[in-house]
Amino acid sequence: MTKRKSPATRRLEILHAAGDIALTEGLEAVSNRRIAEHLSCAAGLIHHYFPVAMDLLAEALQQVLMADQNSCFGESEAEPDALTGLSTLLTRWGFHKSGQYAPLWLDAWSLARRQPQIRDVVDDVMKQGHLKLTALLQRGVDEGCFVADDAPSVAWYLLTTLDGITVHTSIGVNQGLIDVQRTVAMFTEDELGLAPGSLRIGRHT
Repeated sequence: MTKRKSPATRRLEILHAAGDIALTEGLEAVSNRRIAEHLSCAAGLIHHYFPVAMDLLAEALQQVLMADQNSCFGESEAEPDALTGLSTLLTRWGFHKSGQYAPLWLDAWSLARRQPQIRDVVDDVMKQGHLKLTALLQRGVDEGCFVADDAPSVAWYLLTTLDGITVHTSIGVNQGLIDVQRTVAMFTEDELGLAPGSLRIGRHT
């Protein structure tokens, strides 16, 4: 006899399923019926745990985006110095994972215009990313590697640049005009007082 899942386990399972669907099929594909198909259960079970569909969508979105953010920053923070950490972060966050997460971010930004709950999630995740990047840049300043009188402003500038790349990548426009990785590296090196070629974006696996 199959052991009945606890409410907490079932709720987490539903959230993970919604997140998987959002990441692979888009936010618009997340519905009680689609989640039920994914889990091979009745759609009514989804409604039982999440009576308001937007609550489920917002929580699942935050879970997916924060898991990616924490993973990327975790890798960068584990590097021996801030310079290597920033190279790793830009590679992972800006390029290696952009193809997978860019469409989800574009969906989230678009839906945030109409749904306050989604806007709050997007705003929170972006602000947490800004705080973490600011801390990484300040680490570089403390190590004597970066020169930045205003680390929060440099972090905002860099994140805004990456957001633009995310938009272009997700809809496949403005491609092939320049070496994007090298251009991002050049601008970042200039902002942080680094010698050309210091940032090795795209060379980490």
